[in-house]
Amino acid sequence: MHATQHPTDNKQLLSQLCHLVALSETKKIEGVADSFVLNVVEIDSAHPATDHAKIDEALRIYFGIQFEARDLNASIARLLQSGSIIKSPITGALALSPGSRIAQSGRIVDAAKLEQIVMNQWLSSIQDFFTVWSDQIGTELWTLLKSYLAKLFRRHGAQTVFIVSGHKFQDAELEKTVGSLVTETIAEECKLVDSANARKALQCFFNQQTPERARYIAQLLDGTFSFYTLFTDDATQDYLKRAIPRITIFLDTNFLFGVLNLHNNPQNEVSVELVTLVRDQQLPFDFYYHEDSLQEMQETIAATQNRLSQVAWSSGLSRAAITTRPFELTGLELKYHEANAQHQIDPTTFFLKYRHVEKLVNERGFKIYRRPNGARTEKIDEETADLISTYTKFLETRWPHHRQKPFSTIKHDIVVWRAAKALRRTGATGLDVGALLLSADQRLFAFDWGVLSGRDSLGVVVLPSQLLQLLRPFVPRTPDFDKKFAEVFALPEFRSAHSDFFQVTRRVLQFLASVKDLSEETASAILADELLLRRLKDVETDEELRAVIESEVLTKNAALIEQHSEVASQLESTRSEVNRKQALLLERERDLQEKEILSSAQASALEQERLKRRKQEDFAAAISEESAQIRQQLEMVKTEKIELVEHLSSTEATLARHRKTFRGIGVAGFTAIGWGLLIWLPMLQGWEWLQNHQHKMGLYLSAFLLVAGLAWSIFGWKGRLWALGAIVLAVIMQLIQVL
Repeated sequence: MHATQHPTDNKQLLSQLCHLVALSETKKIEGVADSFVLNVVEIDSAHPATDHAKIDEALRIYFGIQFEARDLNASIARLLQSGSIIKSPITGALALSPGSRIAQSGRIVDAAKLEQIVMNQWLSSIQDFFTVWSDQIGTELWTLLKSYLAKLFRRHGAQTVFIVSGHKFQDAELEKTVGSLVTETIAEECKLVDSANARKALQCFFNQQTPERARYIAQLLDGTFSFYTLFTDDATQDYLKRAIPRITIFLDTNFLFGVLNLHNNPQNEVSVELVTLVRDQQLPFDFYYHEDSLQEMQETIAATQNRLSQVAWSSGLSRAAITTRPFELTGLELKYHEANAQHQIDPTTFFLKYRHVEKLVNERGFKIYRRPNGARTEKIDEETADLISTYTKFLETRWPHHRQKPFSTIKHDIVVWRAAKALRRTGATGLDVGALLLSADQRLFAFDWGVLSGRDSLGVVVLPSQLLQLLRPFVPRTPDFDKKFAEVFALPEFRSAHSDFFQVTRRVLQFLASVKDLSEETASAILADELLLRRLKDVETDEELRAVIESEVLTKNAALIEQHSEVASQLESTRSEVNRKQALLLERERDLQEKEILSSAQASALEQERLKRRKQEDFAAAISEESAQIRQQLEMVKTEKIELVEHLSSTEATLARHRKTFRGIGVAGFTAIGWGLLIWLPMLQGWEWLQNHQHKMGLYLSAFLLVAGLAWSIFGWKGRLWALGAIVLAVIMQLIQVL
């Protein structure tokens, strides 16, 4: 597959790249192309395409891409076959299928939502930079950021594709430094915001990462890289589909210092991340460092130690250096001053830990590369001498004097470059070249790819950020990996060492260290004075530098004395004001204490009243409860009484029935016995007189009535008068009988 690039609106393109299917997700160039086709079909749905010609026109308008006819037809055929797009049988118009439209709309909505979140987070975090804030300022800053991201990420994507294909993109501004891109974009976009605040805002975007911001940056980086892969040849695209080959990677000195965190270079963090990624993913990379690189490290450490050991460094001066000019210090100098600022330490003692730096390097799993012929030093042959001369002229024509490299460094770069070049395979593509030189040196990269590689061959030097981008299609993507990958772009040029004041800062620090009793405030004031440093840049001799600085020290001291006087006066007035306010506070405190005592007494009285009321309430509750219990008991007694009365009534009724029965039986029995005796006793006793008495029947009748009366009078329960009457009647009848 091959595509042709056309001019387009890069900021518009940047917005579209967020929701494209990136190469790092699909691992297929065709997938990236299909994603572009789906986008134009959906974007231009109001004017549906009917053939590849209209899709081709939309691709050129919206993305600046023109595919070859066979590749575009193949993409349309794949999408039709997979059901991602459908063709109307009547009009022949192409449109997204319902499922594909939902997925595509979801990606677009998610990308827009992510961009909105990132914008709001960033603008909220930088509002404190501005004394006056408005929506117009926020809009201008967001436009500035998107314009800068478009240039930065296009440059990164084009550079990364460039190292695997050799194809150079003119629109990607590969020759420009990141710093120049920042300056250029600010000049183009900023009308309301000044340059300093614009730079600070851009730096904040990259330095203060959030999960959403990291994902946003990673998507743009992957999308830009995928975009530029479309314009490479078939060999490069075929390489990107294969597995990673085994490769020997030479590590430049700056990369080694970066891994050890001893180099103030923007690529330090990505260097560490790259080594960690290779180890964790067990990628087939063999890391080597040239013996000349080891020697250069040892010489750099020794030179830094000797330079720092020439004077005695106070902790105050180290603090002044790291707070005012940290980016004008080398990584080793910065490490020393950070340690010395905490606790004063002699440079010789501090650098003992780096005496055997090769052990620190070997602990990272790196191996030393020695010359095949066993020689201890590199002989400068004619080819090496020519390359050194060409490299020197290249640097002199493109960088200012203070950015030039010494001869030993130039020689080292060429020697290591030739060692890596000797292990290269000819005709290879991408990483399948046998050997690379991994360096964080942008100047060496520019020389290698701009001069040494020529037009028909691939360069040897690769930047860590580029190698990390190339590896993304081959390793698992995680939010943490996205975050670290995005942080790669937080550093370039915002904190570059070797600025305009690099050399003069070193000279000024050396002089300030020799001045006795120099206050930290004075040292900080001198180091922070950029006008003074610009004047000192043109001073050649140490005597002149001493005179200028001494004069400035006197001026700064006078200014500090004046400031101290003003501060003392302000402190005195502030102290008086504080005393007055303290007196007011004391008076207010006394009032508050009195009120507090009164409030406490009132509170105590209220508490006592509350306790008394509570006791009364408790007593009343107890009485009420006791009354309720008594009422309950009375009710129980009343109930028991009623039950007892009912029981007694029932018992008495029963007893009455029993007594009546017993009396009836007694009456009957007594009467029966009495009558029996009256009948049988005369017979048994032989009472002849009675048997022969003329009133025998009267006597028997009277006796019978008398017995019945006696029986009823004895056992009867009522009518006893009738019983007595019967007895009286019997007696009268008897008397009548006798008379």
